[in-house]
Amino acid sequence: MSNDSPPPDGPSPYGAPEPGSTPGQTPGSVPVSVRRDNPKALWSLILGIISVPVTCLCGFGLVIGIPAVYLGWQARNQPTGRGMAMSGMVLGALAIVLGVVWLVLLASGVVDTPEN
Repeated sequence: MSNDSPPPDGPSPYGAPEPGSTPGQTPGSVPVSVRRDNPKALWSLILGIISVPVTCLCGFGLVIGIPAVYLGWQARNQPTGRGMAMSGMVLGALAIVLGVVWLVLLASGVVDTPEN
């Protein structure tokens, strides 16, 4: 078979798109909506990431870690953002544990605050 012959007349073997459909869309299908992530899970992750260094630098990670765990707990059963929620909860819990250990060491006199 040579490539010099013209294409056959008639409908395309793949079918023509239906009027009003967008390219790449299967004819007769419903357009898929844009996936939206869970904002509580996103904020849990952001606060969890921020809480660990803040705890290590100045010990105030408790203030940020508690909302990270709370938001992650609320967002864990949503259809999207489960990984972000779990990561935020773990990082927030780590910051809380580090903050409590820091406060215990500070209260017992093992660690002194800088005199500056």
